[in-house]
Amino acid sequence: MNSTNATKSGLAKIISSFSREPICGSKLTFSLEVCLSSTVIMSMVASVTVVGNFLLLLTIYLNYGHLSRTPSTLLIANLGFSDLLVGLLVGFPVAVRDAYRYYGTGQKEITEIIGVFIGLTMFVNGSSTIALSVDRYIAVSDPMRYRLRVTRKRIKISVILVWISSALLCCLQFTGIGQKVYVNIYLHTHATIPIFVLTAVCIKMIQALKRHRLDMQNQRNSSIRKRREMERERKMAKTVFIILALFYLTLLPAYITLHLMHLYRGSNFELRSIFRQVDFIATRFLFVNSAIDPFVYAWRIPKYRRGFMKIMSFVKHRTKTETI
Repeated sequence: MNSTNATKSGLAKIISSFSREPICGSKLTFSLEVCLSSTVIMSMVASVTVVGNFLLLLTIYLNYGHLSRTPSTLLIANLGFSDLLVGLLVGFPVAVRDAYRYYGTGQKEITEIIGVFIGLTMFVNGSSTIALSVDRYIAVSDPMRYRLRVTRKRIKISVILVWISSALLCCLQFTGIGQKVYVNIYLHTHATIPIFVLTAVCIKMIQALKRHRLDMQNQRNSSIRKRREMERERKMAKTVFIILALFYLTLLPAYITLHLMHLYRGSNFELRSIFRQVDFIATRFLFVNSAIDPFVYAWRIPKYRRGFMKIMSFVKHRTKTETI
């Protein structure tokens, strides 16, 4: 009995060190240190997200003649634009909400805005990541017919359909359907389906890369140009693998926590408080993905890296000129 009481007491201390009220039901308020720290961190993440993805889009715009030779550039631009919106319309509002969270006031309006835009952008992010994965799978598994199967027109249509679908899903919450029904739809469309589809595509892509490596070994006498193209496709596929890994790592913590919160039917306020605190931390990981994506392209793909370097050298040169 004493050990049980001691455990509960210790748990309460841990919770109270994180929040102002250890048992506070659905309205959880956090300590001033946590709120201020989250505000600063989210402001930094949002700033990096906006700057990084703006540079990515600027690189694509300035080098479009060269980059547009590969249809996947449109998918990368769409993902970059979506990530840019995550920083502008979700990241900064979350930072503002965290500043108000300590006082427990002024959150409702900001939360509603965040809910709409996070639903819109996260669905586009997931769909764009799936499209990129499928694009790379086709490029690696069927390189001879890649340009026939994947055209700019088809990619443009798919991008438009993704945004329309995302907007329609976001509008569901204003149709009067129950909150639980909407949460279920949100979890499955934004997480469950992308996770299963991406896992299946990953497995198929790994198999295609193995065949690709064998083909390169068997085609020693093939033209240098063909081998370079195959090597370029393989490198791009590896870049997409990194994007997929980031997607999994940043999505799964929030996805698991939201499912636990949604499925839990108990009345243990301490456990509910822990769920909400874990959710508070896990949802922040969602924004890290949008901040890192553009730098992955700059690190892994030479043509994007060269574009980034040109922009940075131009900015640096202009700064020196203005200083003089």
